[in-house]
Amino acid sequence: MSQPSLKQMLQIEQACDRFESACQLGDRPRIEDYQRQFPEIAGDLLKPLLTLEVDYRRQRGEKLLWGEYLSRFPQATELLTELLGPHLTATMVFEQITTLGLVSKVSLPALQQRIMVDSPTLSGEEWLTAFVSDNVLTALQAKRLSAGKGYTLTLEKFILLDKLGQGGMGTVWKARHRDTDEIVALKVLDPALTLRKEMVSRFRRESRLATLLKHPNIVATHRANRHGSHYFLVMEYIDGIDLASLLKAEGPVSVSTALKWVSQVADGLGCAHRLGIIHRDIKLANLLKDRSGTIKILDLGLARIDSDTGSHTCLTGTGDFMGTVDYISPEQAMSAKNADARSDIYSLGIVLWYLLLNRPAYEGKSITSRIIAHSDAPIPSLVAALASSERTQDPRLVAIDALFQRMVAKRPADRFQSMTEVIAALDVLNTGD
Repeated sequence: MSQPSLKQMLQIEQACDRFESACQLGDRPRIEDYQRQFPEIAGDLLKPLLTLEVDYRRQRGEKLLWGEYLSRFPQATELLTELLGPHLTATMVFEQITTLGLVSKVSLPALQQRIMVDSPTLSGEEWLTAFVSDNVLTALQAKRLSAGKGYTLTLEKFILLDKLGQGGMGTVWKARHRDTDEIVALKVLDPALTLRKEMVSRFRRESRLATLLKHPNIVATHRANRHGSHYFLVMEYIDGIDLASLLKAEGPVSVSTALKWVSQVADGLGCAHRLGIIHRDIKLANLLKDRSGTIKILDLGLARIDSDTGSHTCLTGTGDFMGTVDYISPEQAMSAKNADARSDIYSLGIVLWYLLLNRPAYEGKSITSRIIAHSDAPIPSLVAALASSERTQDPRLVAIDALFQRMVAKRPADRFQSMTEVIAALDVLNTGD
């Protein structure tokens, strides 16, 4: 192909400027219209305009289908491969699904019949879209297959289904065991952290602690695994919602519900404390409500074990700030090493406040001001905070406020001294339901 003349180069530049301006305004200019407007440079316009279109559609989060572009520009397969990646055919999709074990072996013959015989003209991208709609694949799986990264969907004998969350130590995935079809949660240590011996040590220690905990109100950890350079925990998968999301969607709960949920958390923490394990990050986001209404404690990544001799093995680096500022006890804010069972009691008291009011116990414009408030500001009154609420009619409210005041006392010595004491006080209140 001959090089465009200076005049044609100026026309290409002007056309690209107009095309990009239209995209920036939210319009959807068509490349074909520009090619018809400038027939003498139609071929030279394709690459710059197609590159602009693909970039802007990606910025808008749109799905880019190979089949769509191939039908528009059948002569541009090399350019499309450069911009969109390799053309994903229906056969390639089926081969990847089979090789990776993304669906059960029993389902493969029907899937093959559907792809190869019933609708052989559909592209691989179109099949991925259809499979997500039909719940054959998850959106995560389709996205990675489309990007040529299907190999990242497997970890040992597990198939990744969805991303559940991400924390300081790694990522949590919903996954399926390839052989048993069991649905689990995998907590995978961030690969960058595996280069640090102290973080691998911390992960292994967390694993040992977590497998000790067997309680209906604690998310169970089945085992710890290593696959290549990946360290991960195999955990119970909870089909439910965390309490932070629940309150955001529905607002504060009733007094009776708050007491029942806090009692369940106290039972689970009591089990952990008896094993010398302190959670140190009790908050709504770390409490899950499953479909049966059971509350489960998750994320023991900040846990610490206390030996019978009173020596402490800290799972934080020196000087690390662990916990969440709106729930953290005054002593833990000073140093994570100061946190014992009474710090969990303090945080659970704040959880009770949140469940009833859906707002922080201590306001402040900065992290520092809120930390100081937890240490120095007067403890707020639940009775006063609920004064304008219908829940002031509950005859237990004064006693609940007294419970709260003691749980969140500034000095650990002024709080309940064990979760057993908290449970006993909650049992009395729950009998009045």
